[in-house]
Amino acid sequence: MERMIDGVSYLTVDEAADLLATTPTRLLMLMRGKCISGMRAEGEWLVAADSLTGWAASGHVVKLGKGCAGCSSSAEGCACPGDEADRQ
Repeated sequence: MERMIDGVSYLTVDEAADLLATTPTRLLMLMRGKCISGMRAEGEWLVAADSLTGWAASGHVVKLGKGCAGCSSSAEGCACPGDEADRQ
């Protein structure tokens, strides 16, 4: 549910992560790198909706991580046999 603060529409990091099929942590890293804008209000991280849609519309792809070659898990170090190649 969007929130208006000083005329700017914001989504929570969780809501934005759901929209982009990524993790809240990844969005926080994008904010830290100034790829998208956001702020912390009342103890909760918020993403500026315009920033998010502009970033996605410019062709950027959200990458969840290196992942495992064996099981396609997005978690590194899943310890499945196919993960050995990723550790070399």
